[in-house]
Amino acid sequence: MKRERVIIRNNKNEKLIGYFYRNTSKTLLVVCHGLDPVNGFPGVEEIFEIYYESGVSIFSFDFSGHGESEGKKNLSLKQRIVEIGNIIDYFSAEYDEIILYGVSLGGITVAIASLKFRKIKKIITVNGFFSFNPRHSNFFQICALGSFLLIHPVYWSELYYWWRNFQLGEITVPALVVYGEKDTDVNPRQSIYFYSGLRSKKKLLPVAGGDHALMGADVRAAAQLVKEWIQENVVY
Repeated sequence: MKRERVIIRNNKNEKLIGYFYRNTSKTLLVVCHGLDPVNGFPGVEEIFEIYYESGVSIFSFDFSGHGESEGKKNLSLKQRIVEIGNIIDYFSAEYDEIILYGVSLGGITVAIASLKFRKIKKIITVNGFFSFNPRHSNFFQICALGSFLLIHPVYWSELYYWWRNFQLGEITVPALVVYGEKDTDVNPRQSIYFYSGLRSKKKLLPVAGGDHALMGADVRAAAQLVKEWIQENVVY
């Protein structure tokens, strides 16, 4: 499995940096991170190697302002959706189908993106964050969010974008929802809520003992199950 460093320009002409693993199929797995970049995280290369066995190509990139990518570091869901569109445009001539893979806050990103771009045919969420409802979140997370919005009112527009564009019942692409049962960063109820609201073909994959990074359990066993799901959905 060879890794190629790829530079893609976003709508602001900023460089988005990603790593591309070319394979034989016409399906591309695009990995979208949450608050922190995935590239360079301990053990992630091992996971990619397992997914690679399914025949998919893999592209894991940093959103603008994060990791190696250019831009001001902030958290704009609207901008992240645009940048997914930039990635799709870059690879659209070579790949017939794209599977979006969202980790943590990347979960809501890929969910909304699946409603925006026809090229996205499947989604995978890993310990995704989808709702600010106290029934699905930790109390301290809600308090932290409230304090953050009081200090940074500019982010109210991002919440409005979230509310307007996250239409769970309208997602039609097949989805694999993965979560660690011991995740203390994002409540597992987030994934269960998302899974329960999906009206598309779906599969739920709880990982016993799994933490937020899914490193607190047999990560290889979980990755093999994800690979099997990918393999069932690959276009050659």
